[in-house]
Amino acid sequence: MNDIEILLEKAKVYFLSQNYNEAEKLFLKILEIEPDNLDALYHLGVLKEVIHDIEGARKYFERVLEIDPENKEARERLDKLAEI
Repeated sequence: MNDIEILLEKAKVYFLSQNYNEAEKLFLKILEIEPDNLDALYHLGVLKEVIHDIEGARKYFERVLEIDPENKEARERLDKLAEI
């Protein structure tokens, strides 16, 4: 497991524990190292959605789709946000 994978796992544990501030810090740290990391971008979108930061969520899901236009999960979440 490399450093980014370890950070991702830690961030996901924080997220699942509803420790959103710590999760966000780790996801952002991953993006400092690897700006196009789809996993971190997607999970930041989900995190922003959970804390009701709809614009923030849109930003991250749109970034995922810029990198991977076929990303079904990000497309579905973005479409759902469009209904809000």
